[in-house]
Amino acid sequence: MSCLLLVGDFNAPNAPWTELRCVGSSGPFTAALTEVVQQSAWTQHVVAPTRYRAGQQPSLLDLVITNERHFVDQVTINAPLGHSDHCVLTFDFICYWARNPEPQTWIRNFCRADFSGMRIFLNQVKLGPASVEDLYRTIVKKVHEADAMLIVEKPARSRMSRKLPKRIRRLLEKRSQLFLEKLTTGDTEDELAFRKMRNRCKSEIRRWNIRNQATILNLARKNRNVLFKYMRHRRRNKPSAFSLRDRNGEPTSDPIVVSEFYRDHYAGLYSVPASSSHPNLSRRTYERPLTDLVFTVEDIRQLLHKINPFCALGP
Repeated sequence: MSCLLLVGDFNAPNAPWTELRCVGSSGPFTAALTEVVQQSAWTQHVVAPTRYRAGQQPSLLDLVITNERHFVDQVTINAPLGHSDHCVLTFDFICYWARNPEPQTWIRNFCRADFSGMRIFLNQVKLGPASVEDLYRTIVKKVHEADAMLIVEKPARSRMSRKLPKRIRRLLEKRSQLFLEKLTTGDTEDELAFRKMRNRCKSEIRRWNIRNQATILNLARKNRNVLFKYMRHRRRNKPSAFSLRDRNGEPTSDPIVVSEFYRDHYAGLYSVPASSSHPNLSRRTYERPLTDLVFTVEDIRQLLHKINPFCALGP
């Protein structure tokens, strides 16, 4: 849709803009102007006189014409500037504009990369005697050349484009347009159209979520990691150290209070108690005391195999 805005002194004082019907004494220009506005379904927004001169009747000469009624909300007639006899018109022009296309972002598609060719290409690089800085620049340059030649790129998609299909995104764009028209016009028909589109978007998104969750459950029967990944993605409030309570039982996010809490907590866990609390053990004597402590490589290997790398090893 193209936006049309005509502003100026049209010098048509006899044009009946409230009726859009010209009389015979209005003049040929006024009749032609009124006919064009009427046939094109344009809107003339100024309804009060805009020219005042002593000894003459006030007349409406300055016009604001648009091809859509909601483009101009209200025209305010202000005092003239200087010695002019024409009033100053102020208004807000609400129109559509062509959004500049977002720059396309490209990322590497490692799934289609030729790693064998990259390995062959890098094996052919010969490094001669040079300084460490020169050798580093040469290696980086060759890696970038292999990256450009053997790793294809693909356009990056935003989070919304990955989440919702194109059909639903178009419905959401239409809902935004109807919401803007509802705000600018205030008509009951625009309000009903916006509510209808809003309910349709909710219904489409709800059905899409149900189908998507059913697909994830089917995949989770074969690979449970798919379900865990989806659950982590849907989790909104992640555990944080700042979801604590102070000494009075009130929730707090003060980092000083949190740090003092952890200091007192871990000080009680890892601090050494007083020597008086240690029990007095009797000294034991052995017939064959252990003089040498020897660990073989096989013993160390067996101990390392028993360590679980996914759990904490202690302070």
